[in-house]
Parts: sequence; structure tokens; C-alpha cells
Amino acid sequence: SMASSEGDYAIPPDALSLHPSLDPSDSSEPEHKLFKTSPDPGPSAPVKPPVDTSQVAHNGSKAGYLSKLGGRVRAWKKRWFVLQHDTLVYYKSPNDVGKKPQGQVPLSALESGEVAKVTRDYQTNCTFHILLGKRTFYFIAESQAVADNWVQAIADVINGSQPPKYKHDVTDGWLKRTIGGNSCRVWARLNGGAIECYEDKLSKTTQMLLSLRGCGIEDVQLKVNPGHNRPNSPPPAFEHVIVIRPINDGEPDVFLSFDSEVEKATWFRALKTSLRTSSDPTATTEVERLLVRLVQSEPKQGSSQQAHTSIWRNPVLCYNKQGPTRPLTTLSSEALQTEAMKIAKSIQLFTNVALDVASADYHVTLVQRIAHSCLTHLELRNELYAQLIKVTNRRDSEVGDPSYLQAWKLFSLILPLFLPGSSILWCLAAHFKRHSSTKNEAGQYVIYCQRTLERTKALGERMVSPSKTECLSVLLKNPYHHSLPFSVPVHFADTSYQVVSFDGSTTASEFATRVCTQMAVRNQSMAGFALYVDDPDVTLQIDHCIEASVKICDVISIWETVARLGAVTTKGIPPTPQDSATDTNRQTARFTFKRRLTFQSYARLESDKEKKLIAYQLADNLAHDVIPMTRELSIEATPLAAKFYLGDQSRTAPGSLDHVMKMFHPHRFQEGGSKHQHKLIRERINDRWVALEGTTPLECTKIFLNVMRKYPLCGAALFLAKVETSSKQKGEVVWLAVTEGAFHVLNYKSMEVKEIYRLADVVTFGGCQDNLMLVID
Repeated sequence: SMASSEGDYAIPPDALSLHPSLDPSDSSEPEHKLFKTSPDPGPSAPVKPPVDTSQVAHNGSKAGYLSKLGGRVRAWKKRWFVLQHDTLVYYKSPNDVGKKPQGQVPLSALESGEVAKVTRDYQTNCTFHILLGKRTFYFIAESQAVADNWVQAIADVINGSQPPKYKHDVTDGWLKRTIGGNSCRVWARLNGGAIECYEDKLSKTTQMLLSLRGCGIEDVQLKVNPGHNRPNSPPPAFEHVIVIRPINDGEPDVFLSFDSEVEKATWFRALKTSLRTSSDPTATTEVERLLVRLVQSEPKQGSSQQAHTSIWRNPVLCYNKQGPTRPLTTLSSEALQTEAMKIAKSIQLFTNVALDVASADYHVTLVQRIAHSCLTHLELRNELYAQLIKVTNRRDSEVGDPSYLQAWKLFSLILPLFLPGSSILWCLAAHFKRHSSTKNEAGQYVIYCQRTLERTKALGERMVSPSKTECLSVLLKNPYHHSLPFSVPVHFADTSYQVVSFDGSTTASEFATRVCTQMAVRNQSMAGFALYVDDPDVTLQIDHCIEASVKICDVISIWETVARLGAVTTKGIPPTPQDSATDTNRQTARFTFKRRLTFQSYARLESDKEKKLIAYQLADNLAHDVIPMTRELSIEATPLAAKFYLGDQSRTAPGSLDHVMKMFHPHRFQEGGSKHQHKLIRERINDRWVALEGTTPLECTKIFLNVMRKYPLCGAALFLAKVETSSKQKGEVVWLAVTEGAFHVLNYKSMEVKEIYRLADVVTFGGCQDNLMLVID
């Protein structure tokens, strides 16, 4: 096993004297500090009473500084905590509230039914912990009183004395919905202060959305007599019904019928809780109130759309050239309100500045600025979508203006990144439906927005702003005509490539499956291939494997950003030998598709195409001298690689043997030895190359694979590493070869096996700070 440093171990909760965040010299936080007291104030220093510096957040939740014991890096870190409904979230400082939190501690029940427990550690004065399932979270407050206050507040949330936010209060099930005498059985879901009705449990298309804001809810029981009072008819039965009375007098009541009293009681409690929270007057702006009215005034089937249309035509929701003078949605701080107005200004510039090839870079900068702001500040997402709805909601006489089309192009770029809250999301779908058309370019962009909206719902949000490549593709070329509007070449080891299409939500897994289909190779899980992207510093010639869940557009965006900033991290590991032909000025990411894992079971059903790709990949490793093998094996493999790369020896130019030796024969075997020995090796390789005359490429590929697979480490995943254990080898650079059954440590120069750790003997392995740690039995 590998030794660990002291810093890797957890500081016990009662070791307050070692607590870094309680050090009086620590002044890293900008505003609120933990109250500092000396452990021995001395005779002349009066003891100050502890002061509770925690606050009440803008939404009524408790907030303040606590120190938390890290999960991966076991060290105490001071963070600003906010108790929000059923979650304890934390930020680096109070200034970060409104941005994406650094982490959170869920306080609601787990799927297994386990409930969080908060416990005060009285023996250690200021500490307490939260037990949730198998995890325990440790905290230190600034005083005993503060710790008691936090424990009480968290316990109140766990015990349900504070109602959870209605977006987390989800109830669903089958029921009968009756409106105006028409009944149908639907799958209903209470979510986000509204009832969503679907045709069945698996359907993703909403039949009806009923907002509960301002509605009345009554619990009634209706007598149902199927015999209509005829002689010998069955006795009357009771139907379990909840009546929802909309806020507008002109709208009919909605009757929800349930199969049992228990189901009705469950729904009634959930509806009441949701009604209380949804009736909270958070929609304080006129735009938000109009959006709520839009949800509530959804036209029923066969009914008039006049009321719905009149709301859309309200001047508050319609476009005006001056732009908004204040935020359209409720924001919690002046800083966010200022940022919202910057977004409005950017939107105005984007739509009003003529878009052409010359000005495209300027528009890309504006899109990335808007997207980055909303990815950083989550509260601004509703604001952005409200502004986009307003700027694209125009009268018929205004849709011919070029700014109208440019506004929809901006919409098309924002939708793959994130979505707004439920009420604005519903209005968004209705807005698209009103403006979609195949007859003009703007209407086609709206149809593309509809497709993008569904894809984002299904595959989730993105991590970073759109890349320049993505922006230019949407801005300068109508994406309506292609379901997958973007495409990149994917390169293979045999020097061929395939152009593969994708959209703004395509994941690496989905993309790789499309590559397999186009190349007629087996799925990733059956063949071991994976998608790679090169490092922005092309001189390093390092390829990074892309995780299956990562979006391709995010990969391209991150690559462009790192390439632009020139951020390259080598961490002291010797780089792969450079190729003088490398294009260091390339501005786009290079994707490759190659085998990542090698298992014996993969070889059984290998297709000819797979054999060819694997053979070329092994030959490339041979050319870069990064494949562990013996000298004799290299003499067999080198002429085979020369054959399927260069063809027959008789058809090559004079001096080609020198090129073959330089390209395919491992450099470590060309160092040392006498001239006579090198001459004999060259003759043997040349003779074998001549003997392969007339062999077909497929036959040569199969022979090459059989030769290479003689060596146990063929196909092993190789990584450069530096030994960090306290031993004679500390600091030594080695190769780490990972195979199906073991970890192998190889000498850096000779690539000879130094140590073998069977996977069966590995107790555990994983990240330890910036290192890989193996624990061997």
C-alpha cells in the first residue's frame, strides 16, 4: 500500500485548536467573519460574549457562516450556509448567493424512506452533525448558542414544521378529470404549483396545465346512483371528489375524482400545501402576473381563445424599441437587477446590429456574455427568457424587421443551455406554437426552437456557454433544414475520417453510438471503442477520453476557451514526443475514435473493420514507442506494420527501409549495440517485408494482430506516472499499464515490467488529492 501524508486524514470535530477557519489571522472571507475568541484571554482581556452572526435570508431562510468537514479532502472549510426549504446549501461567501452553490446537503427523505437526523455534539461545545443514509456531515458553529439555533432550524425543516417549496412537492397518479360535463381518465402530476395532465404515465406531452395560484379547493363527496332510482337498483355510492374553483369567474370548475378516500386525502393535503406556497405573492412584477394569467387562461378544447390572445397582446408583453427600463422578473438583489439590465442591453445590441459575416464575431461575443451570466446566476434564467419572449412577441407589422429574425436566432442559441421555471416554460411552448411557420425563415427558426426545447427537456442542461463554432453555425445557416445542424469530422487510426452530425444536446454516448452505426462497428460496450478529443496545446499530442454524459457542444466550447487562453497543464510529466508535422495553429478540436479498453471477450466477434482499426492503432503506438514488447516481437511486428502502411517493399522508393526503421521500430531497441547487430536487425526486417509480397491488407492485418497479441500487455492502457510513496523509487517516472487482470508498473525507458499488482489483490483505489492511490493486500 502507499503511504499517505498527514493532510490526507480528517481532523476530528473536537480538535478546535487545529481548526484553520478559526485562526484569527484568517481574513479570506470578504464580509461576515466567524467570531474570534482567544482560548486564554488573560487577566486584562475581558471575555466577550459569543454573538450569533447568522442572518435571515431574503426568502425568510436562515443563513450564516459554518465550518464544514470536506468529503474528499478531509479538511475544515468555512462556508456561507443558507437553509432553503428542504436543502442546506452553501457558498464561499454571502456575495455568491444567487450563483450556483458550491454544494448542498439534502434534508428531505431518501428514496429508501430514510430521514435525515441532526444531532448536537454537546461534548465538543460548538459542533453538530447531520446523518443522511450512509453519509455524515460535520459542522462547527461560532458558539454554542449559534450551534443550538442551527440544530433547531434544521430539525424544524426535517420534521416538516416549515412547508417545503412547492416545486419539490410532487404527487402523481390516475384520476378522473371533469370540466363542463366532459370527463376523461388521465395521469395527473402535481408539480411546481400546477396540475399537469397526461394521457398515460409514460407520455411527455401535457394535455392540460392547471395553475393553482389564487384557486379555491374544496373537499366534497358526490352521491352516484347508477340505477337512477329505479326499483331494485343498487344503493347510492359515494365518489371521492376534489373541486378546484379557478380565480376567474368565467372559467368552469374542475372536478378531480379518485378511486379511494385515501388517495383523495393525500391529494387534498398536497394541493393545500401547494396552494399556500403558490399563493405567496412572489410574482410582484406585471410581466410575471401576466405570465401566470396565461397559464390560468389556457384555452380549453373547443373554447374561445380571445382571452388568451388578449393577454399576449398586452403592451407589457409586447416588443418595444426602447427595451425594458427595469427587470421583468423578481430578483433578490440590486446586483442581480443590474446584471439583468446588462442582459437587456446585450439583447438590444444583438438584435439591432445587422448580422453578416463581418459582424458575426461581435454577435458571438454577445451571446457568450449573456449565456455566461445566466449560467453563473441561476436567478437570471427566468429573466432572460422573459426578455426573449418580449422581444419576439411582435405585431404582424413588425415581423418583417431584421431584428425579429435575429431575436429568434438568439433564442435558438440559448435553449440548449438551460430552461426557465415551470410557468415560463409553459408560456414558452405556447409562444412557439403561436409563431411557428414553415413559410418564412423566422417561423422556421421557431420550429427549430421547438425541437431544441424537447431535446433539452429530455437530455438536460449544459455546463458552459456555446462555442464560436456552434454560434456561427446557427447565426449564418438556417438549422431548420437539419435535425442535427452541426457536424465535425471524426478521425480513425487508419487515417480515414467520418463526418458525424449532432445538435446542441447530443451527449458523447449518443454521438459515439452514431459513429459506430456509420462505421459498421459494434457498440462501445461490446467493442471497447471510445471518443477522444485532443488537448488544445497540440504540441503535447495528448488525447482526452470524453465521459459518456458530457455534451459534445460543451467539449468544443471548453476546448476553444482553453486554446484561446493558452492554459496548458503538464504537472511535470514528460510530454509525448512531438511530431514536426503537427499544425500548431489549428483552431478547432480534433475528435478521434479508438479502442480504449481491451478484453479477451472483445476479440471473439471482431469484424474486419474493427480488426483494421485496432491494427492501425497498435501500429501507431509502435511508431510512437509507447507499446511494451520484446525485441524479437518488434522484429516480427515492424515489417507487418510497414506492409499495411506502405504496401509491398518492391513498390516503395529507395531508402524506404530507413523510413520504416525510424517509423515503426521502437527507438529503445535502436539505442546501444554494435553496428553489426543493427545491420542484422535491418536485414531480418527487410527479408520479412519482402516475404509479405502479395499478401492482402486484410490478411496482413490479421497476422499483425496475432503477432502483437502474443505479448500479455498488448492492448494495455498506458499512463505516464510519478511514484509518490516514501520509498527509494519516490519521484521516479514510470509507465502504469492497466490490463484486464492487473496493474503493471513498467520502467520508463526499457518498458520492462517492474511490479505487478493483480486486481484481485487490490483492496481499493481512487483519487488521493491529485494522485492515484492503490491499496494492495
